[in-house]
Amino acid sequence: MQICGPGYRIGCLIALVSLASSLTSVLAGTTYYVATNGLAANDGLTTNSAWPLTYALAHARPSNSIIVMPGTWFGAEIDIGQSYLTVQSQFKWAARILRSPGTGAAIWSSSHTVHDVVLDGFEISYASQHGAQIFSSNCVIRNCWIHHCGTNAGTVASGIVNHYLTFWR
Repeated sequence: MQICGPGYRIGCLIALVSLASSLTSVLAGTTYYVATNGLAANDGLTTNSAWPLTYALAHARPSNSIIVMPGTWFGAEIDIGQSYLTVQSQFKWAARILRSPGTGAAIWSSSHTVHDVVLDGFEISYASQHGAQIFSSNCVIRNCWIHHCGTNAGTVASGIVNHYLTFWR
């Protein structure tokens, strides 16, 4: 049966609208929530069923968003290894990464190229090395308060280290 073609404009229009609707839902991605008391057994889809931070970073897929609820992660590192991912504090500077043993936040992967990542709204402080380190292209770090990094181990470090050409917004 032919849907598109002469005399089938309504069917063609319905098919195109259906396709556009399907693509929009696929491209929109899923938003997951993270909390200091999150559990991997949760679905991560609401603030009442939040995931742990490391679990969300390991299980998020391209075009997903990870919303990090207020809290303090001591000795944690944000390692983002997935392209087209947004990792955002629910409220500016309310998600705090303190005393990371290495870099506070790193955008990289040893197995594939990572790009088009957004890190938004975190406070990252007292990381032993860099506050944030980017080994990828076309990534954005915005609204972050990065301070007192490199002071724990006496290493040469800085706030943000960019190893590739990156577009800052």
